Amino acid sequence: MLSTCLLIGVTISGCCTGHTQVTEALKSAQEALKSARHANDMHELNNLMSMHVWYHAALLNDVDIEKNWSKRDDIVFAQNFGYYIGPESIKTYYGNTVSRGSTKGAYMWHPTTSSIIVVAGDRKTAKGVWYTPAGIIGAFKDEPVSFNWMFEKYGVDFVMEDGKWKIWHMHIYTDVAWAVGTKIRSSGSGVDFTDISKIQAPDKVEDNYKQLSPTTEMVLVPRPPEPYQTWSDTWSYVDPGE
Repeated sequence: MLSTCLLIGVTISGCCTGHTQVTEALKSAQEALKSARHANDMHELNNLMSMHVWYHAALLNDVDIEKNWSKRDDIVFAQNFGYYIGPESIKTYYGNTVSRGSTKGAYMWHPTTSSIIVVAGDRKTAKGVWYTPAGIIGAFKDEPVSFNWMFEKYGVDFVMEDGKWKIWHMHIYTDVAWAVGTKIRSSGSGVDFTDISKIQAPDKVEDNYKQLSPTTEMVLVPRPPEPYQTWSDTWSYVDPGE
């Protein structure tokens, strides 16, 4: 009887030990999978922003919208002077198809750096900020100066769509711009958003970010993203005041 009890005790003890080892191995595998998935998300989100830069540089904004942006109705494209809301508005302002002939002599480049990316705990959305230093836009013309330096920030919300990350909201904050070969005027930078907005008036007009000048104070805008579980726990870069 005693030997039987000892045998049962050893068997139960062995089962418990084996179960614990399996549980720990499973937890370890799950953590490894989570880490690998997170690393892949970060890589894909950085690549997505870089693809946006490359398409924009080639004046293929229509392709950028088709390949990189969400198909949702509430996508938003914002600049210092207002917000373009929805696919049709964004396509008309930013994503019109242009002929290759019309791009002759034009040049633009907005490299991105200093990325901070946060993926939601539920992996349904993500957020990121980038800086574009020494961006340059212009065209070859008869005038001595036809190219401009541009320094800008990006605040971007992303959404997972059919297993792929897509741009949901993009807010571009222009800090300063000036003609190549000249000095910045003492009054500040010289982007005339009045002329830009004449291309198409924004759906929501708002001076949401000020260009640098002798009187502007440095602020942490856009805010770097913070960890969050689901979209309702955080803010959007196209929310009022963001």
